[in-house]
Amino acid sequence: MQDRAAEMAHRLKQEFGPLVLAKPVGLDTLRGLWLSLKHRLRNDLHVVINGNRVVPGAADYEAIRRVIEEEASTPVPVG
Repeated sequence: MQDRAAEMAHRLKQEFGPLVLAKPVGLDTLRGLWLSLKHRLRNDLHVVINGNRVVPGAADYEAIRRVIEEEASTPVPVG
């Protein structure tokens, strides 16, 4: 699982550069606990994008890439 996460983070960083910030979070941390409760995550790899979209880590790279592109093109609400 760690190898898959590292490979995915590397590919995303190569493709998206500074638009992507990979933060590995274990479920045994406070942030991990909060994310698991908020998104109903289990103890397997997930990609949380912009704090609101979740893609299973088992999804192929293109599926994760599409979600990131969608999020990057979505305007950020002001105020």
